[in-house]
Amino acid sequence: MDKPDPTVRVTKNTFSQLSVKYPCPQCGEKLSSKAASAGGRDTCPACQASFVVPGAENVALFNEQEARRAHEQQVQKAADRRAMEAAETARQIEEELDEIASVERNKKKARREYQTEVYDAKRSSVVTSCMRSCHALLGASFWCVTIVAASGVVVSLIVAFRADNLLEGMTRVAVGIITAIVVWVAHVVFLGLFGVLFEIEKNTRAMRLELDHHRVSPFDDDDEIDLTDID
Repeated sequence: MDKPDPTVRVTKNTFSQLSVKYPCPQCGEKLSSKAASAGGRDTCPACQASFVVPGAENVALFNEQEARRAHEQQVQKAADRRAMEAAETARQIEEELDEIASVERNKKKARREYQTEVYDAKRSSVVTSCMRSCHALLGASFWCVTIVAASGVVVSLIVAFRADNLLEGMTRVAVGIITAIVVWVAHVVFLGLFGVLFEIEKNTRAMRLELDHHRVSPFDDDDEIDLTDID
């Protein structure tokens, strides 16, 4: 292919129509013709000279460059489309993995909560049973001490009435009654202290169980709770 004419310029309008701009070979007047007229004959409107419209090589080169640019744009668009598809596929895979991980975390969390509830229920049952047993023993001991104290008073009165010396008998009665009252009051105070301790333990246990449900479980994800250790 011949070299393009440097005096010819190929342009494209908004309707993608090509035209060549060139000077008149005779008078130098700036002329413009359609690209399809390149290589044909035309007449200069200024000097009326007839000439061959130049720029056929320029039009061919321009079309070649346009085709190359269009091909490069298509290749770039295809590459961008493949990159977007790959990114979308990677995003979908990541979302699926996140969803699977979330399901696994929810399963582990539910299992930990269930194990914690079972553990708390077992522990609460054992502690409640122990507290009931202690309450029963303390109640029995209260009535035993009361009966013993009353029996001591009765025995003191009997001994006092049978004594030869009235003053000595009354002294023994007073000592017996005071001793019985002191023992009985001491036992009541002892039972009261135990009752307070039991109430403190019950309230502390209730608060601890409530806090256990609002914090991270002390068990690992893969640990199982051995409920036999509570017995």
